[in-house]
Amino acid sequence: MNRPNRVHRDLSDADGTLYKPGQRRLRVRASYDLSSQLVPSEGVLELYALLVAEGPTSRTQVDADQLAALEAAGLAKHIDGVVETLAPFAAIDAMTRAGADAATHLREATSALEQAWQSRPHREGTVEFVQGAESAAALAAIIAESNDVCGFNRVTSSNTPKIVAGALDGLAQGMTIRIVYDSGLLANEAVLAVARACVAAGEQARVLPGVPVSMLIGDFTGSLSLPGSQGPVPDRVIFRAPRLLTALRDVFESLWDKAIPISETPWNSGDQRSAEDRLLLSLLSVGLSDLAIGRELGISERTVRRRIAHLQGVLGAKTRFQLGVQAARQGWFSDL
Repeated sequence: MNRPNRVHRDLSDADGTLYKPGQRRLRVRASYDLSSQLVPSEGVLELYALLVAEGPTSRTQVDADQLAALEAAGLAKHIDGVVETLAPFAAIDAMTRAGADAATHLREATSALEQAWQSRPHREGTVEFVQGAESAAALAAIIAESNDVCGFNRVTSSNTPKIVAGALDGLAQGMTIRIVYDSGLLANEAVLAVARACVAAGEQARVLPGVPVSMLIGDFTGSLSLPGSQGPVPDRVIFRAPRLLTALRDVFESLWDKAIPISETPWNSGDQRSAEDRLLLSLLSVGLSDLAIGRELGISERTVRRRIAHLQGVLGAKTRFQLGVQAARQGWFSDL
């Protein structure tokens, strides 16, 4: 029995071969992937609806790939060259089982992928050398991408003190910046002024003698200044290496605990404790020798010893250690 043609059908195969007049070939334009889809594609479901309406249909009139998809989903079968549709509810169990099998295979594949990922060659990240304007821009980039920044500032006579671009804005927005400055800061008014401006904006700053290198460590990127740089901006190495960042943060934390805080305001020279005495105690507390303290203050080693002895008498301290403890208890370091 002939049935009216109610759905548009292609009359040619993908290679352009025409079928004989009167021979209908059922095929719906749709993309599908038999290897990845558990549920039949829209095109295959549309073909199913067409076959239900058509009734038993010659195998030669149905596209082979889409028929295979229907049979795989349990929605059709063909016997003796005739395609017949099956009730959709009968296919649900088959689809469910196929889904469970696919989930098992997916877990197995994920496990294999995880093993491959864990055995991958270890890569430490990238390292880049920058100079001049690029060096300054690299520091600004570290500030821009980070929420927690720490670092060292090794004060040198050749470098011009300057606030890193974006640092003040970052502090205003709540980011954390902690810097340990070399003790040379205390003898360099320009650097000290920059440090105090940053502290006033929210930076946490401390001072320590012998800071080995200038560095800045952000959330994802770090910077190390290279010795022997010429010009106002030092040459730097920029690195994105997680293990190195972690190691340098550990170094920073160990020195941060030993350093002395810096205040945002200069010492009050009219205070009963002179600014020079407090500076002397600060330098003494971080381990500088009498000779080094004298050089920092511009006085002789003998004068340093005499002043220390005087301060011990004032605070009733028998040793230099007790002197530091008593000075801290009296708040002598609170203005640093």
